[in-house]
Amino acid sequence: MTTEQKLTIRKLINQTIGGQSTLLKFYEDVLEEDPEDIRFIELTYFAMSVTTIFYLQFGNHTNKDQLLREVQTTVISNSIVAADESISLSEATEQFKQRLSEYSSLIADLLRDQTDGTPIIDLFSRFYEHVTSKDADSRVFGTSKVGKVVSRYIIDNINYIKEEIRIIQ
Repeated sequence: MTTEQKLTIRKLINQTIGGQSTLLKFYEDVLEEDPEDIRFIELTYFAMSVTTIFYLQFGNHTNKDQLLREVQTTVISNSIVAADESISLSEATEQFKQRLSEYSSLIADLLRDQTDGTPIIDLFSRFYEHVTSKDADSRVFGTSKVGKVVSRYIIDNINYIKEEIRIIQ
């Protein structure tokens, strides 16, 4: 593996970990969720999904899948330990793949700016249900609050990959 590839992996790991922290802070400080109700590994799945989706779209490496596997394995392994999850790496990886599929579809709807429904709320509702195991319908999410945070999160990831990662070959 080249030095540039290792640097890309490190940047993607750091971006994903930073995203997890941002999402946790949002859940605790803005949504005022009890930390006991937050399944931290789900924050990992969402952050890793966003990183994966946009790196696949904007990254310039010829071996994107190989680099992402390294990033995903590292981030998920570290998250299992940090969150004190009683889940195997293979089980967490399978759960991540399921979430990636769900979030990819919802993010695609968001980027297409679908007019039927509110794609940002659809995406966040699904994410919320996975993180808290609560029904999102029981909670009213203001589109401006959730929309700003989730949109900013996605835009920041797109910009980071476009500006920091795409030029590394």
